[in-house]
Formats: sequence, structure tokens, C-alpha cells
Amino acid sequence: MDVPMPNASLLAQGITVTHGRATILDAVDLTAAPGHRVGLIGPNGVGKTTLLRVLAGQLKPDSGTVRLAPASATVGYLAQEPDRRRDELVRAYVARRTGVGAADRELDAATAALAAGDDGADERYSTALDRWMALGAADIDTRTEQVWAELALPERLLDQATTTLSGG
Repeated sequence: MDVPMPNASLLAQGITVTHGRATILDAVDLTAAPGHRVGLIGPNGVGKTTLLRVLAGQLKPDSGTVRLAPASATVGYLAQEPDRRRDELVRAYVARRTGVGAADRELDAATAALAAGDDGADERYSTALDRWMALGAADIDTRTEQVWAELALPERLLDQATTTLSGG
């Protein structure tokens, strides 16, 4: 779970999720106050991913609520990807998985179209730039390094292939 705004709070109350007859989450409550980090630990299949997807707004619970303060705060969710690409460096992985890599490519293509005078290029460029900015592409390396440092991981690992690291 990532609550990117340092003064943001998350309050989940009574989160219940079922799949068929199986209850995956049963009235789960969670509070993440400003500046707090939450670790979610448990064996496979107990609902960790389900809870994270609910908190990020990717999955609607059967009952319960998730509230953010301020309401404009976001919860990011980055799913595990067990089959990693050979020779992809951690920095490139982060850019790809956050959408920044695709946004970079589209902004480059839109810039070239604008320079060539293509029809609709101004709108394409504007849309691409807005998405690039919204994803935080301008400072993704700095933010990645900050998070990496907060996790007490050696910075040298950012320039290492993902296949040399644990999948988790």
C-alpha cells in the first residue's frame, strides 16, 4: 500500500469480500495515519492482495467503506509480477509498471508528430503531456530513489536486473 501524500490518512471499516461461498475478508478494519507505514504479512491465500485491491479502489467490497483524507489522496497498488523480463533493470521495471514508460514513449511520439505538423498533433501532445505529468514522470527517478532509501535498500539495486532479485 502506498499513500503518496505525507499528510494523508486512510480509514477502512468493516471491509468484507466474498467469492462464492468463501469469505475472503470478514469485517476488516484498518487505519493508516499520516506518516505511518503498514506491513501486511500472512500466508498465501488469506486475502492480503484482496485487501490491498480494495484499499486502492480496484475492487469493491461486499460491505464496508474506505475513506481517504483528504479525499483527493490516492492509494497506489502495484501487483506482483512473478514472471519478470530478462535483463530489465529495476528502474525500467518501475517506469513500466507505473505507466511512466508508456507515457514517455507516447510523449516522444506526440512531440515528433507536433514537430512534423501532423493533423491533431497539438491535441495528442496536450493529452500525452497531461498524462505524463499526472503520472509523475518528471521526477520518477527521484521519487523511486526516495522510496528505495526509505525501505533501506541499497541504491545500486536500482540498476540491477529484476531477475536477480526476489519476486516479492
